Amino acid sequence: MSRIKYLLISLLVGFALQIQQATYAQKVKITESFSNQSLDQILSALSGKYNIKFAYDPVALNQISFTGQFRNDSPDKVLKQLLKDSGFEFIALNNVYVIKRAEKPIVEEKNKPIQGIVRDRISGEALPYASIRVVDNDLEATTNTDGFFTIPDVKSDSVSIEVRYLGFEPLQMRVARVQYNSKPIVVELDPKKFILADVEVVRNITSMLATGDRPGEMVFDTKKVGDIPGISGIDILAPLQLLPGVDGTTESLSGLMVRHSPADKNLISYDGFTIYHINHLFGAFSSLNSKAIKDVRLYRGGFDSRWGGRASSVIEITGKTGNENSVSVDAGTDQLAGDFTFEGPLGKHASFIVSARRSYTDFYRSPQFLNLFESVASDLMLSKQNFTAFGSDPDAPSYLFYDANAKVSVKPSNNDILSVSGYVGRDRLNFLQMVSSPFINENALWGNSGAGARWAKQWNSWLYQNFTVGISEFTSNYQHYDSTLKRRGIQPVYDTIVRNYATETGLNDLSVNLNAQVTLSNQIILELGYQSNLVNSKSSENYYHAVNSLPVADTLRQYDFNSRVNTGWLQFNFKTNGLKSLVIGGRVSQHNLTDQYYV
Repeated sequence: MSRIKYLLISLLVGFALQIQQATYAQKVKITESFSNQSLDQILSALSGKYNIKFAYDPVALNQISFTGQFRNDSPDKVLKQLLKDSGFEFIALNNVYVIKRAEKPIVEEKNKPIQGIVRDRISGEALPYASIRVVDNDLEATTNTDGFFTIPDVKSDSVSIEVRYLGFEPLQMRVARVQYNSKPIVVELDPKKFILADVEVVRNITSMLATGDRPGEMVFDTKKVGDIPGISGIDILAPLQLLPGVDGTTESLSGLMVRHSPADKNLISYDGFTIYHINHLFGAFSSLNSKAIKDVRLYRGGFDSRWGGRASSVIEITGKTGNENSVSVDAGTDQLAGDFTFEGPLGKHASFIVSARRSYTDFYRSPQFLNLFESVASDLMLSKQNFTAFGSDPDAPSYLFYDANAKVSVKPSNNDILSVSGYVGRDRLNFLQMVSSPFINENALWGNSGAGARWAKQWNSWLYQNFTVGISEFTSNYQHYDSTLKRRGIQPVYDTIVRNYATETGLNDLSVNLNAQVTLSNQIILELGYQSNLVNSKSSENYYHAVNSLPVADTLRQYDFNSRVNTGWLQFNFKTNGLKSLVIGGRVSQHNLTDQYYV
């Protein structure tokens, strides 16, 4: 009996102690202040100061911090505040607060997007218009101008994607879905290597050209420009003349006719500004250096609502942003000119590229230059056989050209790109013939220059924005003077006939573009934008004709006008597994010269 009585007394004492401890825990009032401390440290401090028992995983709670203060609060209220939105909860067992992971209710998981950016592994350049395909369900996407892509509706936690870009090795990789505001997945492609083993060549197949995702769109591999025979090994636009529907029989890019339309119906856009003159040596080759260009796309008629102002074709050119991984220097020369390219990173978030080319035809006349010049200016090359390469022939024409490209790109975040680019190209011709009649003095200077600023941002998985401001200038000044001594029949009397012809042309172009792309689903993309274009054109033409200082004709014509076009456009791009692209849209423009709207 004494043993049983002892056990009952022990149980009653233990139960009384538990009630006393529970009552004590409820009576405890906590007054503390914490600043960015981990929950592990906070619970340890509370346990030692207020004699409260906790059971928890210190490694898990060490990753969670808390900032706040308490004033005369109970332990239950303090724990609720500490564990709010942390993914943990607490229960009280035998006067011990057990902290465990909160049990999530079972709900149907929503589809989440896959966001990423495609880059060149060597240079870090973003690759525009790369093709992305989800291997598991054949969903497809295309990167935008800055290499961003979004696949909005993905049910699996991870999927396999296949990425392709012209001139690069295709890549398959496994990627996971991303949450809102997280960093995009970086996909890096390796350029194709052109090292061949010993093989027997049966036929030659080149993959320099590919069709784009939009109707009439053609894409060029800029790294293979040198594979096509041409006057200049770095002529980026020479392949255009080889395409179906493009008339290149004139051997002049300035006379490029697409779908039998005049040359002035071609729109050439370079990093947001318009180029009106793209040729050197009277159209023998283009004035754009392929070493500074990343992407070239030709839309041969039927282009979508993004483009306007031209009826024939659009040539969209995207300049390189520069090597983001290391400094690179490239130099080259041929029989006409030498070129130099310098690119590299500027800190961790910026890069640059500078490329320039200049001819030495003004002091060295190579056989190639003489042959080209004879074909475009045969009237000046009648005595070509007397010219020497380095000689100072009095009747030899002096001709030179140069062009330069520069671009600075800044990436303040993974989803922002700021860039400023510039271009200049000039041709100059001087011809002086003073040893025999007619005495001729001819001077010409023409070319194009431009600059563009751009801000692009991938706001989230469904919204992308591109804002550009471009300024372009075209100038052409030409002056021809000749003086001829003409004998009057059989009389020993000579008349002095003087002709002077001069033209000056100047064109200034300012364009502002704001474009947006909204990804509504895997099948539907909404594109919209606003454009404003201001053009000022001035020209003058002067002709003077005199015989023995007596004027026969003296005319002067001058023109000066301003044009302003405001445009808004909207289009839907539909694509499915069986349909690559179906674009439905509209474009409305208002012209100040006619004060009318054009749809």
